[in-house]
Amino acid sequence: TMDAMTTYYFSVSHSYLEPALDRFAQFFIDPLFDPSCTDREISAVDAEHDKNISQDDWRIAQLSRHTARPGPYRRFTTGNRATLGEGPAAKQLDLRAALLAFHEAHYVAARMCLTVIGRESLDELQAIVESKFSAIVGGTPPVPPLLEAPYGPGQLKRLFHVVPLRQARSLILAFQTPDQTRFYRTQPGNYLAHLIGHEGPASLLSHLKAKGWATELSAGLFPGVVNVFGMFQVIIELTE
Repeated sequence: TMDAMTTYYFSVSHSYLEPALDRFAQFFIDPLFDPSCTDREISAVDAEHDKNISQDDWRIAQLSRHTARPGPYRRFTTGNRATLGEGPAAKQLDLRAALLAFHEAHYVAARMCLTVIGRESLDELQAIVESKFSAIVGGTPPVPPLLEAPYGPGQLKRLFHVVPLRQARSLILAFQTPDQTRFYRTQPGNYLAHLIGHEGPASLLSHLKAKGWATELSAGLFPGVVNVFGMFQVIIELTE
């Protein structure tokens, strides 16, 4: 699950591909959304949130959101019992009705794509897919969730000191980049990540190690929000 995209995937034995696709398609065509399961799902989300609170990576990720400009990206994104249960109940909101409305608006053919891999010929696979998924509502194409990148001039060039929960000494350098989706074939971000993250002789890491300043270094381009922005990070594990 990402900010603007959710991916469902599974593997199944060849002989069960067609019935498995039939069951899978029903989630998008006619999901149950049994009211009796609501509290159980809220509890599962709340338990995951409790687990994340004690993880430094999640805490730093939330800091990056909290320090963005006001807008959708700045919101709390994972949910817990307060936001999914107690909050809606206090406002007399019907959580299940909101869930059904969200499903109806977003889980439509115009906002999804499907990939199926199997032993059958392409014609056979196409026939199976059309028979199972044609009942999904067409819907409307997606609208970009953000109109501008989350970090403007007032949110850049800042330094934050974070006290970790575990023993860690890290320097994280984060650079907002234009969206890289259209470069998916050439992956320019991977070239830059390779150059900066190289660990051989004359590399940045070898220089930092020679100075006694660092033990590890990694670099990579992380997707921010599709069609809006990306985030290139260099993470250096420091010595004392």
